[in-house]
Amino acid sequence: MILLIKIAASLIISYLLGSIPTAYLFGKLKGIDIRKHGSGNVGATNAFRVLGKWPGICVLVIDTAKGVLATTIVGDVFGLNSVTYRVLLAIAVVVGHNWTIFLQFKGGKGM
Repeated sequence: MILLIKIAASLIISYLLGSIPTAYLFGKLKGIDIRKHGSGNVGATNAFRVLGKWPGICVLVIDTAKGVLATTIVGDVFGLNSVTYRVLLAIAVVVGHNWTIFLQFKGGKGM
């Protein structure tokens, strides 16, 4: 029972971590709704197109870091060290990136 709670909590946290819309937030800092420009996607590629090189690089690095954090730190905190659990956490963070709860389930492409 405790293991199921750990798995559920870690998946939710990983999903929420992936759901942070980095490109959208960087766009807002520049006064732009990135969803209304370029491809309309809130991922790093559209951030490069719309916001420029350095904001695009920052978005890419932060989005990558979200995946690393979800699979390492979240996994370690909950004691989910097997490869199977790490893969599940990786899937959860990508799902959060692709279908973010913060933008009505429209997010990046999960590349």
